[in-house]
Amino acid sequence: MKFLKILLILAIIIIVFFLFTGNNNEQKEEQKSMDQEKKEAEVQVTLPAFFFEEERLLDDAFMEAEKNNVEDVTQNQDGSVTFAMTTEQHKNLLKDLEKDLKEKIDKIKQSESTPSIKDIYHNERFSEFTMIVDEEKYKEGFDGFATLSLGTAGMYYQMFSGEDINDSEVTIKLENESTGEVFDKMIYPDALNGSEIKK
Repeated sequence: MKFLKILLILAIIIIVFFLFTGNNNEQKEEQKSMDQEKKEAEVQVTLPAFFFEEERLLDDAFMEAEKNNVEDVTQNQDGSVTFAMTTEQHKNLLKDLEKDLKEKIDKIKQSESTPSIKDIYHNERFSEFTMIVDEEKYKEGFDGFATLSLGTAGMYYQMFSGEDINDSEVTIKLENESTGEVFDKMIYPDALNGSEIKK
């Protein structure tokens, strides 16, 4: 009788052991699966160092990340900055960038400080802009600074979209309001590096 009790106790111990081990393995598998899903859901965007030569642009990037609850931001040794976020955060970030860019365009068109600029058109990716301008006034004034604003903002949007830096390019065309002729064209980032404006 005592022998049977011992066998029964041993059987219960073995069953409990396997149940515990099985649950533990299941938990590990679930955690592994969750970690994998998290890794797959994570989006990493690295902006190059030249983009942050102006400290203001670096501050803007950190502010934009903070606004969208992106906490994993790393400034790399080469001066570049890497943002890691979920796909949902990335989606919201792009929406905010698009909204900000469109507001920037409206301000340029309506501003008294850029009187030669009559209208601005752009494509969906913000990789091409056409500025309709009074050519004479444009050449006499300082409205050309607006092209720098659009060029950097367009590149900013593209790189956060996941565009490779080597493929990221923003073309800005200047079109005469009266004739419809494109009289100047600049391409970023070449223009940031002091390259000649292309005509």
